[in-house]
Amino acid sequence: MEPDPSDRLSRVGYVHLYRDKREVPDMKIPAYAQRTALFTDALKEGNISLKIVNVTLADTGRYRCYVPKLDCHSIVELVVGE
Repeated sequence: MEPDPSDRLSRVGYVHLYRDKREVPDMKIPAYAQRTALFTDALKEGNISLKIVNVTLADTGRYRCYVPKLDCHSIVELVVGE
Protein backbone atom coordinates (compact mmCIF):
# COMPACT_ATOMS: atom_id res chain seq x y z
CA MET A 1 0.00 0.00 0.00
CA GLU A 2 1.28 3.46 -0.84
CA PRO A 3 1.79 6.20 1.75
CA ASP A 4 -0.43 9.27 1.71
CA PRO A 5 1.26 11.61 -0.83
CA SER A 6 0.00 14.70 1.01
CA ASP A 7 1.84 13.62 4.19
CA ARG A 8 5.61 14.01 3.71
CA LEU A 9 6.31 12.13 6.94
CA SER A 10 4.08 9.14 6.32
CA ARG A 11 5.66 5.79 5.66
CA VAL A 12 4.59 2.77 3.71
CA GLY A 13 2.13 0.63 5.61
CA TYR A 14 2.77 -3.09 5.76
CA VAL A 15 0.20 -5.84 5.82
CA HIS A 16 2.97 -8.13 7.09
CA LEU A 17 6.68 -7.48 7.59
CA TYR A 18 9.15 -10.30 8.19
CA ARG A 19 12.77 -9.30 8.82
CA ASP A 20 15.72 -11.07 10.42
CA LYS A 21 13.70 -14.28 10.83
CA ARG A 22 10.89 -12.63 12.78
CA GLU A 23 7.70 -10.67 12.27
CA VAL A 24 7.87 -6.89 12.85
CA PRO A 25 4.38 -6.08 14.16
CA ASP A 26 4.95 -2.41 15.02
CA MET A 27 5.10 -1.50 11.31
CA LYS A 28 1.93 -3.41 10.42
CA ILE A 29 -1.23 -1.57 9.40
CA PRO A 30 -3.46 -1.90 12.50
CA ALA A 31 -6.38 -3.33 10.49
CA TYR A 32 -4.22 -6.39 9.72
CA ALA A 33 -3.09 -7.08 13.29
CA GLN A 34 -3.67 -10.73 14.21
CA ARG A 35 -4.99 -11.46 10.68
CA THR A 36 -1.85 -12.37 8.72
CA ALA A 37 0.54 -15.29 8.82
CA LEU A 38 3.61 -16.16 6.80
CA PHE A 39 4.38 -19.82 6.18
CA THR A 40 7.85 -19.54 7.75
CA ASP A 41 8.50 -23.31 7.64
CA ALA A 42 8.13 -23.20 3.85
CA LEU A 43 10.49 -20.26 3.25
CA LYS A 44 13.44 -22.64 2.70
CA GLU A 45 11.56 -24.14 -0.25
CA GLY A 46 10.83 -20.71 -1.72
CA ASN A 47 7.21 -20.50 -0.56
CA ILE A 48 6.55 -16.92 0.51
CA SER A 49 2.77 -17.26 0.69
CA LEU A 50 0.93 -14.95 3.05
CA LYS A 51 -2.36 -15.94 4.63
CA ILE A 52 -4.93 -13.27 5.46
CA VAL A 53 -7.84 -14.42 7.64
CA ASN A 54 -11.23 -12.83 8.29
CA VAL A 55 -11.09 -11.12 4.90
CA THR A 56 -13.52 -8.26 4.35
CA LEU A 57 -14.51 -6.14 1.35
CA ALA A 58 -12.12 -3.47 2.68
CA ASP A 59 -9.21 -5.85 1.95
CA THR A 60 -9.91 -5.70 -1.79
CA GLY A 61 -7.01 -4.19 -3.69
CA ARG A 62 -3.44 -4.56 -4.88
CA TYR A 63 -0.75 -6.01 -2.65
CA ARG A 64 2.98 -5.97 -3.32
CA CYS A 65 5.36 -8.64 -2.08
CA TYR A 66 9.02 -7.66 -1.97
CA VAL A 67 12.01 -9.84 -1.08
CA PRO A 68 15.05 -7.54 -0.70
CA LYS A 69 17.69 -10.29 -0.67
CA LEU A 70 16.44 -11.44 -4.07
CA ASP A 71 15.61 -7.92 -5.29
CA CYS A 72 12.34 -9.48 -6.39
CA HIS A 73 8.77 -8.30 -6.12
CA SER A 74 5.35 -9.29 -7.34
CA ILE A 75 1.95 -7.63 -7.26
CA VAL A 76 -1.23 -9.52 -6.44
CA GLU A 77 -4.78 -8.26 -6.90
CA LEU A 78 -7.10 -9.47 -4.14
CA VAL A 79 -10.74 -9.58 -5.14
CA VAL A 80 -13.23 -10.19 -2.35
CA GLY A 81 -16.73 -11.29 -3.26
CA GLU A 82 -19.82 -11.05 -1.12
